Amino acid sequence: SLGLLTDTELARMNEINLDHGGSCNRELIAWCLMEIQHAKSEKLLDPELANTFRTQILQLRASIGQLYNAADLPIPFFYIHFITLLTALYLPLQAISAALNAGTGDETHWTADLIAGLIVVLQSVFVIGLRTLGQKMSDPYGDDLIDLSVIHYVTFTWTMSNRVLESQFPESINWSDEQELKWQSKPLGSAWEPPKEMRTRAEDPQRSQFEAMHTKLGAV
Repeated sequence: SLGLLTDTELARMNEINLDHGGSCNRELIAWCLMEIQHAKSEKLLDPELANTFRTQILQLRASIGQLYNAADLPIPFFYIHFITLLTALYLPLQAISAALNAGTGDETHWTADLIAGLIVVLQSVFVIGLRTLGQKMSDPYGDDLIDLSVIHYVTFTWTMSNRVLESQFPESINWSDEQELKWQSKPLGSAWEPPKEMRTRAEDPQRSQFEAMHTKLGAV
């Protein structure tokens, strides 16, 4: 978890199957929205900044949803297979036909007529096949393999909405636990550097400042 989650939060992620499905990202987003609301109620965030955070988080959730939608309905295999196969057959025949039509003197070749006939057949299949496929894709509702999975989307949306409603929010951690989590976090490094090793408390330049402030607040 790179030191970003407490043991309790990480246990919850494992409980809802961290590496499969979209339950984890939905629960984490619910946690983030809850934290924003808590910070706003504690006067740690003003309403405008809290609204900005909510907007950014909801945009992230929408982007993640688009990735799942694209994975649920990829480009039909038949379309890719059809285009690839016909291209692999058509282009070599077109090259041979162009070579024969370039001229071979006074000699006549029956192969030129054969190649030309095959090209006409492939062109007909290509055009008719694309027209038929386009007609099927233009009507996304039905029983065809390339149609939208409407029932799947309805069921999936219902299930994921229930999982958002059933999110278990972690208990609020105190200041010292937050600082402990910060000290144990693993820096990710810059864009072109590998992740750095986990630092210790002694390596944190702000450690003494935070501990002194915490001691002062505790004394008060």
